[in-house]
Amino acid sequence: MTLFTQAFAALATAVATGAGTAELPRVVFPHPLNDRPEPEIRAAVRARLREIVEGLTC
Repeated sequence: MTLFTQAFAALATAVATGAGTAELPRVVFPHPLNDRPEPEIRAAVRARLREIVEGLTC
């Protein structure tokens, strides 16, 4: 399972491909996260929670 923001999508894909793990599930978050209020970050995680759980349990 890989979690990353939109700004790092190309890098995440390149690293996963290079490491032979391109098939691992990925979840993309809006960028940037560091300056967003905590409730907004929590909402972003909640909105993707199903994807995260599915990726961890597949």
